[in-house]
Amino acid sequence: MSKNIDINIFENSETISKRIKNIRKYYKMNQQDFAKELGILQSTLSEIERGNVNPQFKTLQLLGDMIGRSNLEWLLYGKTEIIKTDEWNKTRINNLLLKLNPNELKFCREWLELYVNSLKKNKQ
Repeated sequence: MSKNIDINIFENSETISKRIKNIRKYYKMNQQDFAKELGILQSTLSEIERGNVNPQFKTLQLLGDMIGRSNLEWLLYGKTEIIKTDEWNKTRINNLLLKLNPNELKFCREWLELYVNSLKKNKQ
């Protein structure tokens, strides 16, 4: 089930440059780290966010991968009834997990299992 986001985060989304900036802010990333993840220069991201440069197709594809394909209409046109940030979070977690070595991945899995089990116990 997809969850609706706090729309205040995305109120100022009338242009693609503002939507890209809102994605970065949602993930609580600075321009340098966000640009690195997109494979572009920080200065290029800055120009995109200011509306001086349009993002290249490759950059839009990577953003689509970050937020989930069901949110592409919002990214490109700003039109959608629901922004599925639960998809954003799952995609972000998957992308981070791909960067881990096998031991780090095992640690994360074990930690996550403990956390999920503790949530289940608290509900009982």
